[in-house]
Amino acid sequence: MVWHTPMTDPLLSDHMAMSFKHYFGKEPMAVANAHGRANLIGEHTDYNDGLVLPCLISNQTEIAIAIRNDEQVYGISNQFASGQKTLRDALNRHWLDFVIGALHQLLPHGGRFQGLEVLVKSNIPSGAGVSSSAALVIALLRALVAAQKLTCPTDEQLAGMAQRIEHEFIGTQCGIMDPMVVAAASFGCCMMLDCRSLEYEFLPLPVDHVVAIIHSGSVRKLSNSVYNQRRAECASAAKILGVDTLRNATEDMLLEFASNNEMRRAKHVISENARVKRAAECLVRNDPASLGNLMDESHNSLLNDYEVSSQELDQLVGSLRSAGALGARLTGAGFGGCVVALCEKASFDAVISHALLRNPDSYLIDLIHN
Repeated sequence: MVWHTPMTDPLLSDHMAMSFKHYFGKEPMAVANAHGRANLIGEHTDYNDGLVLPCLISNQTEIAIAIRNDEQVYGISNQFASGQKTLRDALNRHWLDFVIGALHQLLPHGGRFQGLEVLVKSNIPSGAGVSSSAALVIALLRALVAAQKLTCPTDEQLAGMAQRIEHEFIGTQCGIMDPMVVAAASFGCCMMLDCRSLEYEFLPLPVDHVVAIIHSGSVRKLSNSVYNQRRAECASAAKILGVDTLRNATEDMLLEFASNNEMRRAKHVISENARVKRAAECLVRNDPASLGNLMDESHNSLLNDYEVSSQELDQLVGSLRSAGALGARLTGAGFGGCVVALCEKASFDAVISHALLRNPDSYLIDLIHN
């Protein structure tokens, strides 16, 4: 699929243009946006060439930019500290490093390495497991493509550029899922994505049900967490099992080895890929009860085999289950952030209210439904 326009909502574009003029005293040259995502099931499988089943959320990041005639980059954000740096400055984990990375990635596509003024407005919570960084990067790339009048990259190209920015300029060894979903997914459905081939299909959400995304109130720092350690453990497990990636491993292979950290990580990935396949089948036949059971199994595997849950996540998941959710699990890398819960449309309000009452630091982010 090809991304065609920098902005689909003219009212949103006008709003950002007015804000940009307020801060920088000029009209922006381009405005773009990108949405966050919640993963229904398929966690820590993407960097193992596995399967995932995410959905877009309504929360989004909006970008307005103007090109400068020097090497200065000025940035204003409603979520992070405003800043300034030159194109030649060293990387320092400031959010403007995403901007520098985006400029670099567009060079092979005819982009120009030039100063910018950047305004960012986002209501995607950072460190919550709902792709705030992927939304930022995809929106930046879209805005730069428009401002520099480049040929629009494909969704796959945008996703690859966004992933390389995370790897090379931010230090997070993320998989392809987040940028690919943010670049290519559609609203009101799930995206069954094969992270090895990048083939995907859209599947309907269960009829008369909603997917609730709830923040646990606990934030995690992905680059500073054990995320990269888990990725290394998966690579080690694949080597021990004699496969290129854990996508090619089977549960029978695990029987030959002791249950150490590497094998537990492999067990999760192998079983999670199988759950994603079964979850897709549940969506096709509109079987929310079985889908909910798979979500519960996924969370238990993330807790026990992958060891990326937390007390806050477990407590929130338990509260949602006890209140009547058909299934609930952490979404994102873990160690804090959000959970997703599948609820009947007729009772979701009571379920969510109960969970929020039992977990006073938590709050609802979004509801997804057909």
